[in-house]
Amino acid sequence: NQGMIDEYEKAPQTLLEPLGITAGTSDHFQFEHRLHSKDVKGFFTTGNSAGSFALFAAFAGIA
Repeated sequence: NQGMIDEYEKAPQTLLEPLGITAGTSDHFQFEHRLHSKDVKGFFTTGNSAGSFALFAAFAGIA
């Protein structure tokens, strides 16, 4: 993740343009927030959703 942050700081448009994100928009803000967040990256968008899924699976197993 640090490599992507470094690449973004050198040339932000190289990451924003392919995604169709315009600088200064709410999409741009969200992109930067997710880029700098320490949440789990990958299938789940946030660490909280992974925990929610695990809790749901546990209750489903009990039922």
